[in-house]
Order: sequence, then structure tokens, then C-alpha cells
Amino acid sequence: MIENFNFNKNTYFIAEIGNNHEGSLQSAYDLIGYASESGANAVKFQTIVPKKLVAKTEKKRIKQLEKLCLKAYEFKKVAKFAKSQGVDFLSTPFDVDSVDLLEDLQAAYKIASGDNNNLELIEKILTKKKSIIISTGMTSLEEIKEIYKVIKKKKKEIGILHCVSAYPVKKPYANIGVVTTLQKEFPNCIIGYSDHLIGIRGAVYATILGAKIIEKHFTIDKKFSSFRDHKISATPSEFKKMVNLVEESKIMIGDSVKKIELIEESNVPLLRRSIYSKKEIKKGEKLSKENMTCLRPSNGLSAKKYRQVMGKKIKNNIQAGLPIFKKDIY
Repeated sequence: MIENFNFNKNTYFIAEIGNNHEGSLQSAYDLIGYASESGANAVKFQTIVPKKLVAKTEKKRIKQLEKLCLKAYEFKKVAKFAKSQGVDFLSTPFDVDSVDLLEDLQAAYKIASGDNNNLELIEKILTKKKSIIISTGMTSLEEIKEIYKVIKKKKKEIGILHCVSAYPVKKPYANIGVVTTLQKEFPNCIIGYSDHLIGIRGAVYATILGAKIIEKHFTIDKKFSSFRDHKISATPSEFKKMVNLVEESKIMIGDSVKKIELIEESNVPLLRRSIYSKKEIKKGEKLSKENMTCLRPSNGLSAKKYRQVMGKKIKNNIQAGLPIFKKDIY
């Protein structure tokens, strides 16, 4: 989906800068730098033309958005700077013209939860040769299936992110288990989680359930301004901690193959039991509950053969407290 990224081995972390730069190109640069240092694989912005997003009667809202947005020509600069910092650039287009603006700047298109039923925008994105990531806030499973049917006709690489569109999401409504539902329903898609919870634990839990993409709002300072998104965002230290916790959890979860681990092999003979003589056993005497038991260390016949050797005869005298070997019975 994202060029040269191995989703089978790694988690793709998106630092959702959104409009936390508040229209400042320098703040955008600063956020990208911090995101890179914090372990993000990508930084994501929002390409918004206010008058193409909300009705002209929403004058107050348009005025607010105009203060937050980057200029169209600045996105090329931001994308170039992201590349210099070793992170992918992504931006969500909120109108069809912005789709064209972003075409040469990014490797994938992100569709916001509020637009995952916007067929005009989706059809425009489908004309491009880029993979698509869909957020699924405010969307039922049946609606996601409808969107998927439209997209899969032209796209092979599709990411679907579980999302709850509340700012912030209260814990009882996070429903992170939906990640596993999406994995079952859309096995050919890359499943992830777009997190609006306060804190970083939700993202960690999602990766434990198998999320391959984690999108988390990102800010330099939660008190940067009164703009809502700062409060639900991770700071650089939090984002870095989140990345580290996810990587740690993946190490501990392992490959899910149940086997004797290399680190425990030396303990097998110490902690497993084998068959021992309970008392002296004479030549020709049969093994029984009265004359054999299972003890550590595992030097002789495995304790799992206890029933198999019951009634077998001893070839030579065996003193009490000694392990019994295969060569000792017939």
C-alpha cells in the first residue's frame, strides 16, 4: 500500500498533524521534524478549501477554517520537507480539486470518516493510481461493505481503519475489538485503527489485536491553543512511547507458534520428570505403582511413558532412587 513498506512485519505509524499547524508553515515543519524523531512512518495533513467544504452560510466556520489551513502551494513544500525528514507525506483531500493537487505528492489517498459516503470525492480518487485508506467513523459494517464494493472494482490496495468520530472518544465507546471484525470481513485489506482516545493505550491494544496501521493525532503541545485537536493529540514523547510499546508488545507476542523456546530448552531436563525406582527392584520383577515413581531431573524414561512401562519386567537389579532407562526393561 505505502511504497516499500512491509505490513506483514511492521506497524505503519501515521502522525495525524491535521491542522495542528494552524496555518503556519514553520509549525508544519516543526511538527514533521518531531514526528520523524518520535518514530512516525508518515505525517498526515488535511487539504481543505473552506468554501468547498461547508456551505457559504456557515460564515463563522469558514473564517475559523481559513485561519487553520495551509495555502495550496505550501503543500508541495511540506511534502518535500517530509521526504527530507525520512517520513511519508499524506494529506486528506476534502474536495475533488484537492485530489489533483495532491496527486504528485503522496503515495496513497486517505478518505476521512465524514467523506466515506461522498461518492463524488471517492470516484475522483478512484481515477488516480494510488492506494486508498478509509476511516470508518460514523459507519456501520454494512455501509463499509458498500464502500468496499465501490472501491475494490478499481483498487487492489485498500486500508480500512476502525475509527470512532468523537473528540475525544470515551473508553466505553472505543470498541477496539472491531479491528478483529474488520480482519474477518475484509481479509484482503490492511486493517488499522485511527485513534481519538486520550492517551496512547488504545493504539497499543489495537496492534495487539492485529492493526497494521495506527493513526494518532499529533501535536507539540496539548495547550498550544484552544483548537480542539491539540487536546486529543499525542505529544512527541507520548508518540515515541506508543511506538516503543507497540514494538515491545510485538516482540512479546511473537510468532504465535507453540514450541519449546530456545531460552527454555536447558530447563527441560531440570524441570521435566522421568521414571525412577521407588525402592529396590529385583531382576525379573514387574514395574508397578509400588516400585516406581516420577521425579526430577529427567534422566531416564520420560514420565509420559509411565502407563506404557507398567507391567514390564526389569532385566537387572535396580537400587532404590535411581532412574529407569529403556535398556533396563523388557
